[in-house]
Amino acid sequence: MIEKVPPSGQISAQEDPSDNSSEPTPENDSLDIQQRLLEEVGYPEIRGNQKLAEVCEKLLDIFGNRSKYKLLLSYRDEEAQSILNLSQALLYTPYIGSRLKNELVVAIQRLSEKSALCPECFTLKDVVIEGEYPISAGQFGEVWKGIFSRQSVSLKVVKAYRHSQIHGLLRAFSREAVLWGQLSHENVLPFYGVFALGSAHKRICLVSPWMDNGDINNFLTENPSANRTLLICDVASGVGYLHQNNIIHGDLKGPNILVTSAQRACLADFGLSTIRDPEVLRMTSSVGHTGGTVRWMAPELLDPEHERINSKESDIYAFACVCYEEKYLTFLLQQIFTGQIPFYEILRDETVSLKVNKGYRPSRPVEDSPPFVEWGLTASMWRLMENCWNQEISDRPHARNILRRLPTVDTHPRDPTSSGYISPSLFRTAAGADLDKYLLDSRILRLLDVDTASLLP
Repeated sequence: MIEKVPPSGQISAQEDPSDNSSEPTPENDSLDIQQRLLEEVGYPEIRGNQKLAEVCEKLLDIFGNRSKYKLLLSYRDEEAQSILNLSQALLYTPYIGSRLKNELVVAIQRLSEKSALCPECFTLKDVVIEGEYPISAGQFGEVWKGIFSRQSVSLKVVKAYRHSQIHGLLRAFSREAVLWGQLSHENVLPFYGVFALGSAHKRICLVSPWMDNGDINNFLTENPSANRTLLICDVASGVGYLHQNNIIHGDLKGPNILVTSAQRACLADFGLSTIRDPEVLRMTSSVGHTGGTVRWMAPELLDPEHERINSKESDIYAFACVCYEEKYLTFLLQQIFTGQIPFYEILRDETVSLKVNKGYRPSRPVEDSPPFVEWGLTASMWRLMENCWNQEISDRPHARNILRRLPTVDTHPRDPTSSGYISPSLFRTAAGADLDKYLLDSRILRLLDVDTASLLP
């Protein structure tokens, strides 16, 4: 994959201005970047608002200067909260250009992770938990059902067994919440916000709509005649949206795909997601989060001699595994085109890893099996899946090409109310309205006047 080269003076996706090992960028190197960004956001509406223009200029100056950016990311507690609130409010301003929006999203995510805080507009109150026990529980977390704004919601809680784990979990949750909170697409699970549980251990949970149909595996178990090709198109559309916004999911598999009341698929679980844009989106040196499940992981993520960084291409590989999952109904995890988990015939994950690195791929169902006869699998669809499984990263198709190769199955526009859940935007309209309050707050403006002299030894 050919990556865009960052212009002179700009921080690349692999660099972190808070990393002391990096050489500071000279002050004047950011001027060209700042001018280009100012031209993009220089709409009349911004130029006519002196305070808004002043704040945008200060932020652009910070984003173009490593030393100032480093100081901004060092803010904690009330200072960090103020910057997060202002930045999120700016994202709701329609006059902000895409370049500055991208910069703000990354800055919010990074400051949230470092400070273990979220923009206050993501904080929910009056969430009522139902029942005495979680609906499901695993090694690392629990899912509870609750009520918020007269709607059933899902509450995702990560377990913390020791006090020393709490801060790290808060940081991870803040990171996931901030990224998830910027997404808006019909094939991406909506994010309502963060709710603090009533405990002394600062346990928080991520709140989203409750899906009665559960994940796509459970749904197809209960509805074997469902339109699987439509579900595949939904998944591809969701992946395409993420990739268009330079976001990598990192853990695509059946349990992380939910089905709405309208029987449409939406992507969930963004704990392993990363933002990746080498020209604009500047992530920390830990951007290459790896994880996920071995049977869905691309060969480059399993190769001990390869740099293990999730990518759009590894998402595409996992997408084909999701397609394979949903086609055979068995007593294992039921998935889209086969109902089998990838490499269902191999017991040990370690063996799967070795075989994948040698070019081994999931086995093709026979022609007279239910996947081909009843569930919509075709020879062309299988070829597409094989293309997505290509050993060579550069030979895998892009998400937009996958969408073009999939059959047209949904020619009618969807009713926005058919999803059955409330739009998250209804909870956050106040955030944009608070922008004027933040712009007039002299304390916040002083925080943007970062003094790089304080970084000198």
